Amino acid sequence: MRESLASFRELKGIGPATEARLHAAGVTTWEALSEVVETLGRLGACTGDHFRELAGQIAERRSAAGLSGPRPDGERSEAFVVRIALAGDGQPVRTTVTHARTQTEQPLAGWSPAAVIRLIESQSGLVLASRPAPAPESVPVPAPPAPSPVPSEHLVVLDAGKAIGGSRRTIELVVETNRVGDPASFEYRATLAGRPYGEADDAAATWTVLASDGGRGRPPARLPVRFEAVELPPGLQRLRLELALQLARPRAEAPTLALA
Repeated sequence: MRESLASFRELKGIGPATEARLHAAGVTTWEALSEVVETLGRLGACTGDHFRELAGQIAERRSAAGLSGPRPDGERSEAFVVRIALAGDGQPVRTTVTHARTQTEQPLAGWSPAAVIRLIESQSGLVLASRPAPAPESVPVPAPPAPSPVPSEHLVVLDAGKAIGGSRRTIELVVETNRVGDPASFEYRATLAGRPYGEADDAAATWTVLASDGGRGRPPARLPVRFEAVELPPGLQRLRLELALQLARPRAEAPTLALA
Protein backbone atom coordinates (compact mmCIF):
# COMPACT_ATOMS: atom_id res chain seq x y z
CA MET A 1 0.00 0.00 0.00
CA ARG A 2 1.49 3.40 -0.96
CA GLU A 3 2.48 5.68 1.97
CA SER A 4 0.79 9.14 1.91
CA LEU A 5 2.95 12.29 1.68
CA ALA A 6 3.47 14.04 5.00
CA SER A 7 2.75 17.78 5.12
CA PHE A 8 5.73 19.77 6.50
CA ARG A 9 4.23 23.27 6.06
CA GLU A 10 3.33 23.54 9.74
CA LEU A 11 7.04 23.71 10.53
CA LYS A 12 8.59 27.12 10.85
CA GLY A 13 10.55 28.06 7.74
CA ILE A 14 9.03 25.40 5.45
CA GLY A 15 6.58 26.67 2.89
CA PRO A 16 4.94 25.06 -0.15
CA ALA A 17 8.05 25.40 -2.35
CA THR A 18 10.40 23.84 0.24
CA GLU A 19 7.91 21.07 0.94
CA ALA A 20 7.66 20.30 -2.78
CA ARG A 21 11.44 20.12 -3.05
CA LEU A 22 11.61 17.78 -0.07
CA HIS A 23 8.97 15.51 -1.59
CA ALA A 24 10.78 15.57 -4.93
CA ALA A 25 13.98 14.53 -3.14
CA GLY A 26 12.20 11.53 -1.67
CA VAL A 27 11.65 13.00 1.78
CA THR A 28 7.95 12.19 2.11
CA THR A 29 7.55 11.09 5.74
CA TRP A 30 8.36 12.52 9.17
CA GLU A 31 10.78 9.70 9.68
CA ALA A 32 12.69 10.57 6.49
CA LEU A 33 12.75 14.28 7.38
CA SER A 34 14.05 13.41 10.85
CA GLU A 35 16.88 11.39 9.33
CA VAL A 36 17.82 14.29 7.04
CA VAL A 37 17.90 16.76 9.92
CA GLU A 38 19.88 14.38 12.12
CA THR A 39 22.41 13.86 9.33
CA LEU A 40 22.80 17.61 8.79
CA GLY A 41 23.33 18.03 12.52
CA ARG A 42 26.02 15.34 12.65
CA LEU A 43 27.82 16.94 9.70
CA GLY A 44 27.62 20.38 11.29
CA ALA A 45 25.83 21.75 8.27
CA CYS A 46 23.03 23.22 10.41
CA THR A 47 23.41 24.66 13.90
CA GLY A 48 21.83 27.27 16.07
CA ASP A 49 18.56 27.73 17.94
CA HIS A 50 16.37 27.60 14.85
CA PHE A 51 17.83 24.27 13.83
CA ARG A 52 17.36 22.82 17.35
CA GLU A 53 13.79 24.12 17.40
CA LEU A 54 13.12 22.53 14.01
CA ALA A 55 14.56 19.22 15.18
CA GLY A 56 12.37 19.35 18.27
CA GLN A 57 9.23 20.01 16.23
CA ILE A 58 10.03 17.10 13.95
CA ALA A 59 10.59 14.82 16.92
CA GLU A 60 7.18 15.83 18.30
CA ARG A 61 5.48 15.06 14.99
CA ARG A 62 7.23 11.66 14.84
CA SER A 63 6.11 10.89 18.39
CA ALA A 64 2.54 11.90 17.59
CA ALA A 65 2.60 9.66 14.53
CA GLY A 66 3.92 6.73 16.55
CA LEU A 67 7.35 6.92 14.90
CA SER A 68 9.43 7.90 17.93
CA GLY A 69 11.40 4.67 17.82
CA PRO A 70 12.37 2.09 15.28
CA ARG A 71 9.58 -0.01 13.84
CA PRO A 72 9.16 -3.39 15.56
CA ASP A 73 9.88 -5.21 12.35
CA GLY A 74 12.99 -3.13 11.68
CA GLU A 75 11.59 -1.74 8.45
CA ARG A 76 13.04 1.51 7.15
CA SER A 77 12.58 3.61 4.04
CA GLU A 78 15.32 4.73 1.67
CA ALA A 79 14.75 7.42 -0.96
CA PHE A 80 16.82 8.33 -3.98
CA VAL A 81 16.51 11.16 -6.49
CA VAL A 82 17.61 10.43 -10.05
CA ARG A 83 18.20 13.43 -12.31
CA ILE A 84 18.97 13.00 -16.02
CA ALA A 85 20.35 15.86 -18.13
CA LEU A 86 19.27 15.55 -21.77
CA ALA A 87 20.69 17.11 -24.91
CA GLY A 88 18.49 18.90 -27.41
CA ASP A 89 17.92 15.71 -29.35
CA GLY A 90 16.87 13.81 -26.23
CA GLN A 91 20.14 11.92 -25.79
CA PRO A 92 21.24 11.49 -22.12
CA VAL A 93 24.27 13.63 -21.23
CA ARG A 94 24.73 12.78 -17.57
CA THR A 95 22.87 11.26 -14.65
CA THR A 96 23.00 12.24 -10.99
CA VAL A 97 21.79 9.91 -8.23
CA THR A 98 21.27 11.43 -4.77
CA HIS A 99 20.62 9.45 -1.60
CA ALA A 100 18.05 11.49 0.36
CA ARG A 101 19.11 10.30 3.83
CA THR A 102 22.86 10.81 3.50
CA GLN A 103 22.76 13.36 0.65
CA THR A 104 25.44 11.31 -1.08
CA GLU A 105 25.53 12.36 -4.72
CA GLN A 106 26.97 10.25 -7.50
CA PRO A 107 27.34 11.63 -11.04
CA LEU A 108 27.32 9.23 -14.00
CA ALA A 109 28.09 9.82 -17.64
CA GLY A 110 25.13 9.38 -19.96
CA TRP A 111 22.50 6.91 -18.79
CA SER A 112 23.33 3.50 -17.32
CA PRO A 113 20.41 1.74 -15.62
CA ALA A 114 22.71 -0.99 -14.32
CA ALA A 115 25.02 1.57 -12.66
CA VAL A 116 22.04 3.35 -11.07
CA ILE A 117 20.72 0.12 -9.64
CA ARG A 118 24.15 -0.84 -8.27
CA LEU A 119 24.46 2.56 -6.59
CA ILE A 120 21.01 2.28 -4.99
CA GLU A 121 21.82 -1.22 -3.72
CA SER A 122 25.12 0.01 -2.27
CA GLN A 123 23.84 3.21 -0.61
CA SER A 124 20.72 1.64 0.90
CA GLY A 125 22.53 -1.39 2.32
CA LEU A 126 20.21 -3.63 0.37
CA VAL A 127 20.79 -7.29 1.11
CA LEU A 128 19.72 -9.52 -1.73
CA ALA A 129 18.94 -13.16 -1.36
CA SER A 130 21.40 -15.28 -3.26
CA ARG A 131 20.14 -15.83 -6.76
CA PRO A 132 20.06 -19.44 -7.87
CA ALA A 133 22.52 -20.24 -10.57
CA PRO A 134 20.85 -20.50 -13.95
CA ALA A 135 20.08 -24.03 -14.96
CA PRO A 136 22.45 -25.29 -17.61
CA GLU A 137 21.00 -25.13 -21.04
CA SER A 138 19.80 -28.54 -22.00
CA VAL A 139 21.35 -29.91 -25.13
CA PRO A 140 18.93 -32.02 -27.13
CA VAL A 141 20.14 -35.56 -27.45
CA PRO A 142 19.57 -36.90 -30.93
CA ALA A 143 17.32 -39.89 -31.06
CA PRO A 144 19.09 -43.10 -31.99
CA PRO A 145 18.57 -44.10 -35.59
CA ALA A 146 15.66 -46.41 -36.14
CA PRO A 147 16.76 -49.97 -36.78
CA SER A 148 16.60 -51.03 -40.37
CA PRO A 149 13.48 -53.07 -41.04
CA VAL A 150 14.09 -56.78 -41.35
CA PRO A 151 12.58 -57.98 -44.63
CA SER A 152 10.20 -60.91 -44.88
CA GLU A 153 10.46 -61.02 -48.69
CA HIS A 154 13.52 -62.38 -50.46
CA LEU A 155 14.50 -63.31 -54.02
CA VAL A 156 16.63 -66.41 -54.56
CA VAL A 157 18.08 -67.15 -58.04
CA LEU A 158 19.34 -70.65 -58.86
CA ASP A 159 21.12 -71.96 -61.95
CA ALA A 160 18.75 -74.54 -63.53
CA GLY A 161 21.23 -75.88 -66.08
CA LYS A 162 20.78 -76.22 -69.87
CA ALA A 163 18.08 -77.56 -72.19
CA ILE A 164 17.72 -78.03 -75.96
CA GLY A 165 14.93 -75.86 -77.30
CA GLY A 166 12.65 -75.95 -80.28
CA SER A 167 9.88 -77.96 -78.61
CA ARG A 168 7.24 -77.83 -75.86
CA ARG A 169 7.95 -79.82 -72.72
CA THR A 170 7.38 -80.15 -68.96
CA ILE A 171 10.28 -79.13 -66.79
CA GLU A 172 10.48 -80.39 -63.22
CA LEU A 173 12.94 -79.08 -60.63
CA VAL A 174 13.44 -80.03 -56.97
CA VAL A 175 14.61 -77.45 -54.45
CA GLU A 176 16.45 -78.49 -51.28
CA THR A 177 15.15 -76.56 -48.22
CA ASN A 178 17.01 -78.43 -45.48
CA ARG A 179 19.45 -75.52 -45.05
CA VAL A 180 16.80 -72.86 -44.60
CA GLY A 181 17.26 -72.99 -40.82
CA ASP A 182 13.67 -71.99 -40.07
CA PRO A 183 11.06 -74.76 -39.99
CA ALA A 184 8.24 -72.28 -40.63
CA SER A 185 6.57 -72.66 -44.01
CA PHE A 186 6.84 -69.96 -46.66
CA GLU A 187 4.95 -68.80 -49.73
CA TYR A 188 6.81 -68.73 -53.02
CA ARG A 189 6.44 -67.61 -56.61
CA ALA A 190 8.68 -69.55 -59.02
CA THR A 191 9.70 -68.18 -62.42
CA LEU A 192 11.58 -70.13 -65.05
CA ALA A 193 13.66 -67.92 -67.35
CA GLY A 194 16.02 -68.71 -70.22
CA ARG A 195 18.41 -67.22 -72.75
CA PRO A 196 20.55 -68.60 -75.56
CA TYR A 197 23.53 -70.47 -74.29
CA GLY A 198 26.86 -68.79 -74.97
CA GLU A 199 25.72 -65.17 -74.59
CA ALA A 200 27.97 -62.98 -72.49
CA ASP A 201 27.20 -63.45 -68.81
CA ASP A 202 26.79 -59.85 -67.66
CA ALA A 203 24.20 -57.62 -66.06
CA ALA A 204 22.91 -56.44 -69.44
CA ALA A 205 22.04 -59.97 -70.59
CA THR A 206 18.32 -60.42 -71.20
CA TRP A 207 16.46 -63.35 -69.68
CA THR A 208 13.15 -64.42 -71.19
CA VAL A 209 10.39 -65.57 -68.85
CA LEU A 210 9.29 -69.03 -69.95
CA ALA A 211 6.85 -70.12 -67.23
CA SER A 212 5.78 -69.45 -63.64
CA ASP A 213 4.26 -71.34 -60.74
CA GLY A 214 3.52 -70.77 -57.04
CA GLY A 215 2.78 -72.59 -53.84
CA ARG A 216 4.02 -73.20 -50.30
CA GLY A 217 7.26 -74.71 -49.08
CA ARG A 218 7.63 -76.62 -45.82
CA PRO A 219 11.28 -76.93 -44.68
CA PRO A 220 13.11 -79.22 -44.41
CA ALA A 221 11.06 -81.18 -46.96
CA ARG A 222 12.08 -80.91 -50.60
CA LEU A 223 10.14 -78.46 -52.73
CA PRO A 224 9.11 -79.82 -56.15
CA VAL A 225 8.53 -77.12 -58.77
CA ARG A 226 6.77 -78.18 -62.00
CA PHE A 227 6.40 -76.14 -65.16
CA GLU A 228 4.14 -77.70 -67.77
CA ALA A 229 4.11 -77.09 -71.54
CA VAL A 230 7.15 -74.84 -71.54
CA GLU A 231 7.89 -73.49 -75.03
CA LEU A 232 11.67 -73.36 -75.36
CA PRO A 233 13.19 -71.23 -78.13
CA PRO A 234 15.26 -73.09 -80.73
CA GLY A 235 18.86 -73.85 -79.88
CA LEU A 236 20.63 -74.63 -76.65
CA GLN A 237 19.10 -72.64 -73.80
CA ARG A 238 20.51 -71.73 -70.44
CA LEU A 239 17.85 -71.84 -67.67
CA ARG A 240 17.52 -70.27 -64.28
CA LEU A 241 14.95 -70.50 -61.48
CA GLU A 242 13.86 -67.35 -59.68
CA LEU A 243 12.10 -67.90 -56.33
CA ALA A 244 10.31 -64.93 -54.76
CA LEU A 245 9.81 -65.96 -51.12
CA GLN A 246 7.35 -64.61 -48.56
CA LEU A 247 8.63 -65.82 -45.17
CA ALA A 248 6.46 -66.37 -42.12
CA ARG A 249 9.10 -64.66 -39.96
CA PRO A 250 11.33 -61.79 -41.15
CA ARG A 251 15.05 -62.42 -41.43
CA ALA A 252 18.00 -60.32 -42.46
CA GLU A 253 19.41 -62.68 -45.09
CA ALA A 254 17.77 -64.73 -47.79
CA PRO A 255 17.40 -68.43 -46.91
CA THR A 256 19.85 -70.91 -48.41
CA LEU A 257 18.22 -72.97 -51.20
CA ALA A 258 19.73 -75.32 -53.75
CA LEU A 259 18.56 -77.52 -56.62
CA ALA A 260 18.75 -81.24 -56.00
